[in-house]
Amino acid sequence: HVEALAARLEDDHADVRSSAARALRSFPEAAACHSSALAQVASDDASSTVRAAAVAALGAIGKAASDRVDVVRAALLDSEEDVRTAAAVALGQIAAAADIGCAGAMESLAKAVSDSSPSVRAFALEALEAFGEAGEPHVEAIAASLKDEDSEVRAAGLRALAAIGVAAAKFAPAASECLEDSDTTVCAAAAKSLGAMGAEAAAQFSPRLRALQASEDAEVRDEVQGALEALGRSPEPS
Repeated sequence: HVEALAARLEDDHADVRSSAARALRSFPEAAACHSSALAQVASDDASSTVRAAAVAALGAIGKAASDRVDVVRAALLDSEEDVRTAAAVALGQIAAAADIGCAGAMESLAKAVSDSSPSVRAFALEALEAFGEAGEPHVEAIAASLKDEDSEVRAAGLRALAAIGVAAAKFAPAASECLEDSDTTVCAAAAKSLGAMGAEAAAQFSPRLRALQASEDAEVRDEVQGALEALGRSPEPS
């Protein structure tokens, strides 16, 4: 079955090629031996839909596609948004699974944080979050996303800072400003990031955190409680 799907990557019709690539994504282990064909399609196919599907399939293959990571990095520069979005997700998947070439992968993702597409920016930040403390060399690019016009990007940036932890503490003031964001998802992510940055860096913002203990949003309340506990201060009853 997988062999037949791989053969369809060379079909004359783009819809057949994209369907084949999407189907291969569902069989990552079996599709691993076809990573070369998928990489070729991801690089050269005339259809952006096909390129995006091939890139996504490489991401699903994960570690076995680590030798194709340069193709995925190049896809982050594709002219089409759907391909770049797929590349941001896939690059994080491959690098995290393979635990190799992380520096290059993170560099590409950090550059993608300034992409013109909010979707690409958000997924690039989510991928960087998965690297945890290892993402510290790119903390400046991540922190810049806190002023993004898109709320999903701001929230993703805050979560990436939380993953870096204490090494991102100098951005505690910027994170604290996001506690007043109009989007509750951003507020919750801001509380989480402050809690992860350590007591010394975030204690000064505990009044702002406490002010959100009465939030109507359960996620915000939970993250605020977690942040205050992480700061070594028991949440006071409202």
